[in-house]
Amino acid sequence: MADIYCAVITIPERRSYRERTVADLESHGFSPDVLEMGPGDAGYSLAGIGQNGRLACSRALELGATHALICEDDLSLTRSFREAVLGAADLDYGVTSLYISETRFAPHRLIPGYRMMRRIPDWYGGQCLLLRRDVLEVLPAHWPERSALDIAVRNWAVSTRSPIWCRIPSVVRHVCTHSTWRPYTRHSGVAIET
Repeated sequence: MADIYCAVITIPERRSYRERTVADLESHGFSPDVLEMGPGDAGYSLAGIGQNGRLACSRALELGATHALICEDDLSLTRSFREAVLGAADLDYGVTSLYISETRFAPHRLIPGYRMMRRIPDWYGGQCLLLRRDVLEVLPAHWPERSALDIAVRNWAVSTRSPIWCRIPSVVRHVCTHSTWRPYTRHSGVAIET
């Protein structure tokens, strides 16, 4: 069985979102580390977000975890979230996104419950990622200084020609649809399990 480290990346202003997400993860049997970025932690910036992502990855490695489940602070999880995480860990893909947004998939790369993303260079979406240990170990080499976890994952996938798999249907809802960093953008999950 997989040993899964869990972390929630957050900022102080999003305490109400974070509390709901942490409670939801705990109800599914996960005990997330809450990594709260403050003004002294590179400010509220992409560098700060990246710093928390790096911290989550390094903690997973320090603890000897086989996988890291790294989540944003504004998620709502479906009933089968735990089974989806454990199932994805058993399939042992390098990267599995448990949240999907408007993403293009490679139609010929479909297995029951999962699809491989197409056009990885255009992908972003670090709302809820399950990363295998060997990916965590090499991710720093693909991580630009001022960027978030999803950019590092994307760079790794492009560089190594490795797939990013998505759980279909999504088992995560992105509750706060307005981006904290780009208030003019919106995110919405599609094909969410009920």
